Amino acid sequence: VVASREPYLVALGALAAAAALLLPVAALSARRGARHAVVAALDPLERVAAETRAIGPADLGKRIASPTGQAEVTELADSINRMLERVDRAHRALEAFTADASHELRTPLTHLRAQVQWASAEERSEPQMREALMAMERELERTTKLVDELLLIARGENQQLALAHVPFDLRMVVDEVKEITEAMGGALDRAVAVRVEPSEAVWALGDSDRTRHILLNLASNAVRYTPGGSITFALRQNGDVVGASVRDTGPGIAPEHVERIFDRFFRIDQSRSRELGGTGLGLAIARLFAELQGGHITVETVPGAGSTFTVWLPAAPPHPLTPSPHGGEGERGRSLQ
Repeated sequence: VVASREPYLVALGALAAAAALLLPVAALSARRGARHAVVAALDPLERVAAETRAIGPADLGKRIASPTGQAEVTELADSINRMLERVDRAHRALEAFTADASHELRTPLTHLRAQVQWASAEERSEPQMREALMAMERELERTTKLVDELLLIARGENQQLALAHVPFDLRMVVDEVKEITEAMGGALDRAVAVRVEPSEAVWALGDSDRTRHILLNLASNAVRYTPGGSITFALRQNGDVVGASVRDTGPGIAPEHVERIFDRFFRIDQSRSRELGGTGLGLAIARLFAELQGGHITVETVPGAGSTFTVWLPAAPPHPLTPSPHGGEGERGRSLQ
């Protein structure tokens, strides 16, 4: 029996010896195969990373080539491209804003320098000097207003403006703006009839002071561009939103300009806007304040027949707990930071 088992033992010994020789080779081959697989898997990621690192401030228009065959890497490259698109748009908007702001600030500074040079070039009479000083004061006021509005936009876009979020009577705000609009028309020597369409109290949810600012900007534009005719305020309610509209009988807005009128410094008539004292930021601020309150502004216009701007805000409950339309410091509720 012992003799009959010996061939098996010999065979097992040979097999063990062969395994001892082959196992390290197999392990080495498996390691090399695994490393090759990892390298092959990471290679597309390395290419995406290298292309991303190569994009600098001057190359924001470039995009990452999307590799094929690996869905996860393709999604990563597409996500980076979408991020680059947003950064590129923001960068171009910042460049345009900086260029526009520089141009707008240069204009009053140029006028100031011209007035100073004129006044100092030779001896002037007292009335002439007084007129020159008054012109300088007007330019300084315009520059101060422009800087204040630029800072206001910057604070709003950086979520640094505290806005109330409480119910207020939109009708009371419209009545106040109507009175101020009549005064503006008189100051600009505009023969404009200002009225408010009859309406019940309409309650909005937001900040009454910022809403007044919006309506004043809209009304100011209406007064400037409506030398004769009428300006009408109206209140609207549409489901869960309420609106206050400013309708004028001015020249209206051409269709190609409607999409741009809320852009900073955009003016349909550059010379006329400056002559009337506009900074080109009023509508941009109005839209910003509306959006910060969860609202928006719509425009309806007919060239030659006038325009209607409506600010829409979230509607408040019909019987709000806060009785004050403006809300003192203790009633302002939470701030929108």
